[in-house]
Amino acid sequence: MRDTIVAISSAPGASLLGLVRLSGTNAWAIGAAVLGSADRGRSEPQRPAVRGCFPAGLLPPLPALPILALWLPGPGSFTGEDTLEIEAAGNPSLLRRIVRAAVAAGAREAAPGEFSHRAYEAGRLSLLQAEGVAAAIAAQNDDELAAADRLRSGGLAAEVSAQRDRLTGLLGLVEAGIDFTDQEDVVPIAPADLDAGLAAVAAALASLAAAPAAAPAELPRVVLAGPPSAGKSSLFNALLGRERAVVDAAPHTTRDTLEEELPLPGGGRVLLVDTPGGGGTPAADADLLLWFGDEPPPRSPPHLRIHAKADAAPAPAGRLAASARTGAGLGGVREAIAASLDGRRTRAAAPALRDRHRADLAAAAGRLAGARRLLEAHGPALAHAELVADAMTAAIHRLGGLTGDLEPDDLIASVFATFCVGK
Repeated sequence: MRDTIVAISSAPGASLLGLVRLSGTNAWAIGAAVLGSADRGRSEPQRPAVRGCFPAGLLPPLPALPILALWLPGPGSFTGEDTLEIEAAGNPSLLRRIVRAAVAAGAREAAPGEFSHRAYEAGRLSLLQAEGVAAAIAAQNDDELAAADRLRSGGLAAEVSAQRDRLTGLLGLVEAGIDFTDQEDVVPIAPADLDAGLAAVAAALASLAAAPAAAPAELPRVVLAGPPSAGKSSLFNALLGRERAVVDAAPHTTRDTLEEELPLPGGGRVLLVDTPGGGGTPAADADLLLWFGDEPPPRSPPHLRIHAKADAAPAPAGRLAASARTGAGLGGVREAIAASLDGRRTRAAAPALRDRHRADLAAAAGRLAGARRLLEAHGPALAHAELVADAMTAAIHRLGGLTGDLEPDDLIASVFATFCVGK
């Protein structure tokens, strides 16, 4: 019997809708202390036998607001336990009051990552998939989200498990030979066949470790250029969403070139470059110019003409209007950059593997290499079979640690501690 946990599971801040999640043995009973029928009466709703979605209302002393409840009985839920999700107006204060009411009814506030931890314990997620959930939460752009999805989809876990199972089968044959050393006519596996099997597993592990590690292409350079006080640094800050360049009404405030990565709509990134005004145009290494001012831009590279003070005056014909002060037009500038660079913007810069994954794959491959050296040293005879078996067992344990099947509790706890509350 598991205690019931509760947390806000929607993103922080105000929104149209918010979500509070309960999971555990008493999820429905505790929910009944918070919810009433659709007309907000005090009668306790009947516990559904199957999953479903139904309208309900919050009970006093909570505000008399309608909500939508989703009932997910275990073991078919994300956590493998009875789960009740309450969808209400996305007011942070209201959502916190619902959580407090659930706690008063017997729930416990969830720790960071506890819902996913329970899913892992119930066999609903592998450790790799759970790390994919954490990576998706932390993703800052489409590339990082795609990398997280590769972990969360379970493809990597399935491939690692397949190689571990293959290695376990080979180990069984080696150990069978050890058990029958007194019978010369019993040879479960020839050394050459064992070496070929180990080589195949090692190659598969090397492929897994190397594929996501390809170096990203050099970021295209998008250079802001033009006369002093044309609004380059203000637009630079506005596009980045933070104060990176110093901005002042006095000319020549920007004295050095500043470079920052800028995510683009639809994925990919560029290197956004802010330059001092009046000191010549650093166009030689630019892939695209954002040109400010009235004078004609250079003939190359390709350019976009920018009117950066659209809040003060309308844009002349042929220029993109934007305002760093109001934020108007910033999305159009980003989309124009993406369209101008087309296929030249970099993609897939985020690796799917973490350092822990690479370390386990490398350690397993190292153990297999040691086993193969023992085989090579003794020719056609499977001498030192116990040492070969030990090396293979160590490799199997490292692969089991990678998927979480044989992982110590302290490392599992450290993985889920990186999650936010409610996931």
